[in-house]
Amino acid sequence: GNWGLIDKKGKRIVKCIYDHLNTENLVDEIVLFELNENCGIINLKNNEFIKTDFNHITTFVNGIAIAYEKIRDEKKYCLINIKGEEVVKLNYDDAGFFNEGLAYVGRKYADYIFKYGFIDLTGKLVIPLKYALAHSFEDGLCVVGIEDENINDKYGAIDSKGNNVIPFIYDELHS
Repeated sequence: GNWGLIDKKGKRIVKCIYDHLNTENLVDEIVLFELNENCGIINLKNNEFIKTDFNHITTFVNGIAIAYEKIRDEKKYCLINIKGEEVVKLNYDDAGFFNEGLAYVGRKYADYIFKYGFIDLTGKLVIPLKYALAHSFEDGLCVVGIEDENINDKYGAIDSKGNNVIPFIYDELHS
């Protein structure tokens, strides 16, 4: 079905023509849309609709989001502003979304083998690419995985400085 948006009184403010709408930034009057495999930004403050070439845009944090454009089978990641403009090119093969000011990024080293670290809102790598698996930060901690000497994943948690807070001894760990 098609997605649209109404206000509290039922008045339509965004036409029901979109494949999907993300309203997580609605408090900032920003809505993300998907239409025909591309994403865009609706700024409700000035009724601006911005189509982009991006195939995915994460939720904005402090006016910055991670986006990617799929070219052939590769995803090209970058940081964008709320006008849909690229502000920083990211040289990674995977990226998450910002939570608590950090987002995981990963670089592929071999088939299905990635190393993950974390960037800040400027795109600077602040926790090195050394984890086999990474999630997003929540309440100051992040579940990450490492490979042990037997190439088994072991899970623990780090803080926002990259300090190991929960040891890497668990076969499974959830936040």
